[in-house]
Amino acid sequence: MPSSVVCLGGFMCSGKTSVGRVLAARLGRDFIDTDLLVESRAGMTVAEVFARLGEPRFRRMEREAVLEALDGEGRVVSLGGGALLDEGSRAEVLRRSFLVILDASPETVAKRAASGRGSRPLLNDGVRELMEARAEAYSSCHLRVSTDNLSVDAVAGRIIDSLPGAGQRQG
Repeated sequence: MPSSVVCLGGFMCSGKTSVGRVLAARLGRDFIDTDLLVESRAGMTVAEVFARLGEPRFRRMEREAVLEALDGEGRVVSLGGGALLDEGSRAEVLRRSFLVILDASPETVAKRAASGRGSRPLLNDGVRELMEARAEAYSSCHLRVSTDNLSVDAVAGRIIDSLPGAGQRQG
Protein backbone atom coordinates (compact mmCIF):
# COMPACT_ATOMS: atom_id res chain seq x y z
CA MET A 1 0.00 0.00 0.00
CA PRO A 2 1.44 3.38 -0.95
CA SER A 3 0.43 4.95 2.35
CA SER A 4 -1.60 4.31 5.45
CA VAL A 5 -4.60 6.12 3.97
CA VAL A 6 -7.65 3.98 3.21
CA CYS A 7 -10.23 5.65 0.96
CA LEU A 8 -13.80 4.44 0.64
CA GLY A 9 -15.51 5.23 -2.63
CA GLY A 10 -18.74 4.24 -4.25
CA PHE A 11 -22.26 5.37 -4.88
CA MET A 12 -24.24 7.41 -2.37
CA CYS A 13 -25.82 5.27 0.36
CA SER A 14 -23.34 2.43 -0.21
CA GLY A 15 -22.13 2.79 3.39
CA LYS A 16 -18.98 4.87 3.00
CA THR A 17 -19.50 7.07 6.06
CA SER A 18 -20.89 4.35 8.34
CA VAL A 19 -18.21 1.86 7.38
CA GLY A 20 -15.54 4.56 7.46
CA ARG A 21 -16.29 5.50 11.05
CA VAL A 22 -16.20 1.86 12.21
CA LEU A 23 -13.09 1.08 10.16
CA ALA A 24 -11.24 4.11 11.53
CA ALA A 25 -12.14 3.17 15.09
CA ARG A 26 -11.05 -0.44 14.63
CA LEU A 27 -7.75 0.62 13.01
CA GLY A 28 -7.13 3.44 15.50
CA ARG A 29 -7.05 6.03 12.72
CA ASP A 30 -8.60 9.43 12.11
CA PHE A 31 -11.77 9.55 10.01
CA ILE A 32 -12.34 12.21 7.34
CA ASP A 33 -15.50 12.61 5.28
CA THR A 34 -14.84 14.80 2.23
CA ASP A 35 -18.49 15.89 2.07
CA LEU A 36 -18.18 17.19 5.64
CA LEU A 37 -14.98 19.03 4.70
CA VAL A 38 -16.84 20.74 1.85
CA GLU A 39 -19.77 21.59 4.13
CA SER A 40 -17.45 23.02 6.76
CA ARG A 41 -15.69 25.25 4.25
CA ALA A 42 -18.86 26.33 2.45
CA GLY A 43 -20.87 26.92 5.60
CA MET A 44 -23.78 25.01 4.07
CA THR A 45 -24.84 21.45 3.32
CA VAL A 46 -23.90 19.63 0.13
CA ALA A 47 -27.51 20.01 -1.03
CA GLU A 48 -27.33 23.77 -0.42
CA VAL A 49 -24.02 24.03 -2.29
CA PHE A 50 -25.64 22.27 -5.26
CA ALA A 51 -28.71 24.53 -5.11
CA ARG A 52 -26.93 27.84 -4.53
CA LEU A 53 -23.56 27.43 -6.23
CA GLY A 54 -24.19 24.62 -8.71
CA GLU A 55 -22.61 21.24 -9.30
CA PRO A 56 -19.44 22.53 -11.06
CA ARG A 57 -18.51 24.66 -8.02
CA PHE A 58 -19.28 21.75 -5.69
CA ARG A 59 -17.02 19.45 -7.73
CA ARG A 60 -14.14 21.95 -7.48
CA MET A 61 -14.61 22.14 -3.72
CA GLU A 62 -14.82 18.34 -3.55
CA ARG A 63 -11.57 17.95 -5.52
CA GLU A 64 -9.79 20.27 -3.04
CA ALA A 65 -11.19 18.28 -0.10
CA VAL A 66 -10.02 14.96 -1.60
CA LEU A 67 -6.49 16.23 -2.13
CA GLU A 68 -6.38 17.60 1.41
CA ALA A 69 -7.62 14.30 2.84
CA LEU A 70 -4.83 12.44 1.02
CA ASP A 71 -2.19 14.71 2.60
CA GLY A 72 -1.70 12.71 5.74
CA GLU A 73 -1.04 9.31 7.21
CA GLY A 74 -3.06 6.98 9.35
CA ARG A 75 -6.54 7.94 8.24
CA VAL A 76 -9.69 6.56 6.72
CA VAL A 77 -11.35 8.81 4.14
CA SER A 78 -14.95 8.63 2.97
CA LEU A 79 -15.15 10.09 -0.52
CA GLY A 80 -18.28 11.74 -1.84
CA GLY A 81 -20.20 9.60 -4.30
CA GLY A 82 -19.00 11.64 -7.28
CA ALA A 83 -15.45 12.34 -6.13
CA LEU A 84 -13.93 9.68 -8.37
CA LEU A 85 -15.57 11.16 -11.48
CA ASP A 86 -12.68 13.62 -11.61
CA GLU A 87 -9.88 11.73 -13.40
CA GLY A 88 -7.14 13.65 -11.60
CA SER A 89 -8.64 12.98 -8.18
CA ARG A 90 -9.16 9.30 -9.06
CA ALA A 91 -5.52 8.94 -10.16
CA GLU A 92 -4.28 10.56 -6.94
CA VAL A 93 -6.55 8.40 -4.76
CA LEU A 94 -5.31 5.23 -6.51
CA ARG A 95 -1.69 6.31 -6.21
CA ARG A 96 -1.74 7.60 -2.64
CA SER A 97 -4.19 5.30 -0.84
CA PHE A 98 -5.74 1.87 -0.62
CA LEU A 99 -9.04 2.45 -2.46
CA VAL A 100 -12.03 0.35 -1.50
CA ILE A 101 -15.18 0.63 -3.60
CA LEU A 102 -18.34 -0.18 -1.68
CA ASP A 103 -21.04 -1.53 -3.98
CA ALA A 104 -24.77 -1.50 -3.35
CA SER A 105 -27.63 -2.45 -5.64
CA PRO A 106 -30.02 0.24 -6.88
CA GLU A 107 -32.70 -1.28 -4.66
CA THR A 108 -30.47 -1.04 -1.58
CA VAL A 109 -29.53 2.55 -2.41
CA ALA A 110 -33.17 3.54 -2.86
CA LYS A 111 -34.15 1.86 0.42
CA ARG A 112 -31.33 3.49 2.39
CA ALA A 113 -32.00 6.91 0.87
CA ALA A 114 -35.77 6.85 1.32
CA SER A 115 -35.72 8.66 4.66
CA GLY A 116 -33.26 11.39 3.67
CA ARG A 117 -33.91 12.14 0.04
CA GLY A 118 -33.54 15.91 0.42
CA SER A 119 -29.91 15.56 1.48
CA ARG A 120 -29.01 13.64 -1.72
CA PRO A 121 -29.30 16.20 -4.53
CA LEU A 122 -28.59 13.83 -7.41
CA LEU A 123 -30.86 10.94 -6.38
CA ASN A 124 -33.77 12.54 -8.17
CA ASP A 125 -31.92 11.84 -11.44
CA GLY A 126 -32.60 8.10 -11.17
CA VAL A 127 -30.46 5.70 -9.23
CA ARG A 128 -29.89 3.12 -11.97
CA GLU A 129 -28.95 5.69 -14.61
CA LEU A 130 -26.58 7.52 -12.28
CA MET A 131 -24.95 4.24 -11.23
CA GLU A 132 -24.39 3.31 -14.87
CA ALA A 133 -22.91 6.74 -15.57
CA ARG A 134 -20.46 6.32 -12.69
CA ALA A 135 -19.51 2.68 -13.30
CA GLU A 136 -16.25 3.51 -15.06
CA ALA A 137 -15.17 5.91 -12.29
CA TYR A 138 -15.66 3.06 -9.79
CA SER A 139 -13.99 0.39 -11.93
CA SER A 140 -10.40 0.85 -10.72
CA CYS A 141 -9.70 0.08 -7.09
CA HIS A 142 -7.68 -2.11 -4.76
CA LEU A 143 -10.74 -3.86 -3.30
CA ARG A 144 -14.52 -4.08 -3.93
CA VAL A 145 -17.02 -5.04 -1.26
CA SER A 146 -20.76 -5.44 -1.78
CA THR A 147 -22.62 -3.94 1.17
CA ASP A 148 -26.11 -5.18 0.24
CA ASN A 149 -26.32 -8.05 2.70
CA LEU A 150 -23.53 -7.25 5.14
CA SER A 151 -23.52 -5.31 8.39
CA VAL A 152 -21.27 -2.30 8.77
CA ASP A 153 -19.02 -4.34 11.08
CA ALA A 154 -18.79 -7.17 8.55
CA VAL A 155 -17.82 -4.78 5.75
CA ALA A 156 -15.16 -3.18 7.98
CA GLY A 157 -13.86 -6.65 8.83
CA ARG A 158 -13.53 -7.62 5.18
CA ILE A 159 -11.59 -4.45 4.48
CA ILE A 160 -9.26 -4.99 7.43
CA ASP A 161 -8.64 -8.60 6.33
CA SER A 162 -7.75 -7.36 2.83
CA LEU A 163 -5.36 -4.57 3.79
CA PRO A 164 -1.74 -5.17 2.80
CA GLY A 165 0.00 -6.91 5.67
CA ALA A 166 -3.28 -8.24 7.11
CA GLY A 167 -1.92 -11.79 7.24
CA GLN A 168 0.88 -10.57 9.50
CA ARG A 169 -1.45 -9.03 12.09
CA GLN A 170 -2.45 -10.69 15.30
CA GLY A 171 -6.05 -10.74 16.15
